[in-house]
Amino acid sequence: MFNTGWETLVRHGRTAIRSAKLAAIGVTTVIPPLTSRVLPKIVSWQPFYDSLGPDCDPSYALRGGGSPIGCSDDAQLEESAASTFLTQGDTVVMTDYEETNEAYGAGRLEGYATLDGIRAAETYLRDIPASTPVGMVGYSGGAIASQWAAELAPAYAPHIDLVGTAAGGVFVDPFHSLSFINGNATGWSDVIPVYLILLQRAFGVPVASYLSALGVKIYQADENTSISDFATGFTTFQQLVKPQYGDVSKVRPFVKALDQLIMGSDGTPKSPMFLGNGEGTKNNGWDGDGIMITDDVEGLAHEYCSRGVPVEFQVYNGLPHVEAFAPFISYAIPYLTDRLNGLPAPSNCASIGTGNSLAPQPIPAAPRRAHGHKHSGTGTSATNASAATAGTHGTADIGCASRSTFRISGTSRIPGRSPESQSRQSRPAGTDSLSGTMWSTTSTRGGVSRSAIRGSC
Repeated sequence: MFNTGWETLVRHGRTAIRSAKLAAIGVTTVIPPLTSRVLPKIVSWQPFYDSLGPDCDPSYALRGGGSPIGCSDDAQLEESAASTFLTQGDTVVMTDYEETNEAYGAGRLEGYATLDGIRAAETYLRDIPASTPVGMVGYSGGAIASQWAAELAPAYAPHIDLVGTAAGGVFVDPFHSLSFINGNATGWSDVIPVYLILLQRAFGVPVASYLSALGVKIYQADENTSISDFATGFTTFQQLVKPQYGDVSKVRPFVKALDQLIMGSDGTPKSPMFLGNGEGTKNNGWDGDGIMITDDVEGLAHEYCSRGVPVEFQVYNGLPHVEAFAPFISYAIPYLTDRLNGLPAPSNCASIGTGNSLAPQPIPAAPRRAHGHKHSGTGTSATNASAATAGTHGTADIGCASRSTFRISGTSRIPGRSPESQSRQSRPAGTDSLSGTMWSTTSTRGGVSRSAIRGSC
């Protein structure tokens, strides 16, 4: 467990995919280096906390919290790896990128939140130069946030001096991955309900009307748990929805939302990329690490190469998802260290194949409305969030970032966390109460200002 750190409260503002209704609050943890540098460097580490409830949020788990056993174990594993950067004199930043909505798997939202966290950390540190180099790293769930942040950064946070991103076990195409894990031959079918929950939380799709009786039961069992405790008792997506919705490619609001989560669809990273994935588990015509598809990651690498991005792509033959973390991180740390030190980035673009197509699914036609009557059926139109088209952005405004300094320990109260969450009880996502007077930093593309605020951030 890290001994010292600061947590910065961030209000994530409106974007094309995040409507005012879905705006959320997150916490960014800033961990100072063990040795000081003349010129500071930042590593934004996106942990793989993979949770639909608050108890695995990094800001909580890093302090010894985490109700499911897997939370604290995963946090300790990543702390050990991240400590390498601290001993090198780098500042490590970890953001609760799922926000208070706990929209696990909603890549664009997680990318925006990650960038908001970096901006808040830079504002908190105050005196660092604008040219401070920033590297990002994440595996599995953390790779979702890291890769989307790299893709969104040029338009959303162009002032961040992003020098490199390492992403391993990468969730590239949600349609492909759903097909890959469907049927449980890979052992990962318990992740399927995440699709339904993120559709509701990130896009406002009213999924209740699509669910079967079993689907309702599983949804309720999973909606506040982490990946280590996801419910079983099913093996396919089709078991969780009513028969008419069994083909996800024919459900209009599902397609409109999930198309927005295909990587490579919303910008080009401005800095080098390192991508890695395990291979050797096969199901339904796909091959990968059991949950992420290797040819999808290769297709993403190939696309970035064609846009001029230096990419290093590695495949870990015979290694499933969990086991592939070790070779990934053993290369990612020196890879990012070299980028932070200004060394030229390696690239094996010349040997990267075309991989799978990452073209979006065709959006099914809207159901015909009866003449003279306004259609009121459920699930035939998307919300404002899900209707947003790829490549558009709203105001790059993180609203407010409230500063709170403290020693990290297992007993001190986490600023901004509700009492019921502090005591590790389940609560609906997005209900954190934040009040009192605090110093805030408001960051926009036009600059940063500081002011005192009272009441809810």
